[in-house]
Amino acid sequence: SKSVVNDIALVKLEEAITTIAPIANVDANTSALVSENGEIEFAGFGLNNISDPAPPRRLKGLGEIIGFTSDPGIIYGQSQGPCFGDSGGPAFVFDDDGTRHVAGVTSYGDSNCAVYGVSTEVSKFEDWINDYISGVVGGDCSDYTSKSTCRENGCSWENKLSTCQ
Repeated sequence: SKSVVNDIALVKLEEAITTIAPIANVDANTSALVSENGEIEFAGFGLNNISDPAPPRRLKGLGEIIGFTSDPGIIYGQSQGPCFGDSGGPAFVFDDDGTRHVAGVTSYGDSNCAVYGVSTEVSKFEDWINDYISGVVGGDCSDYTSKSTCRENGCSWENKLSTCQ
């Protein structure tokens, strides 16, 4: 069986985006929304399905949560869901008021894109995400002077210049 451990990343933008309202991620207070037999919605711009040569289009699909992995991931059944190119896209759950929450990040699935998919479970990374957003990790990359500290904080090490960017 396939497994991708800790398949999650954050992107730090140069400027804040103020024209789009952010979608809250599932956290300790809303983690009960991610449960077996619960509905999950996913979105992406990957292939429509494995046998369709048409160019990718925006996908919005539904699945049912059928279990969890230790990597940590949410397993969902699907008839047509995320496929090649959808990795990194969001997986949403909804509360009783219909408010959307990011529950996962599309990671992998079966080779035919038709039986199951797995999304990294965002709530398991709540502390890391909050530390990153608050600047505890992922600060100004030029402040890091070692390759390991640079990479641990989500930056890129430039070997030729021995600098963190």
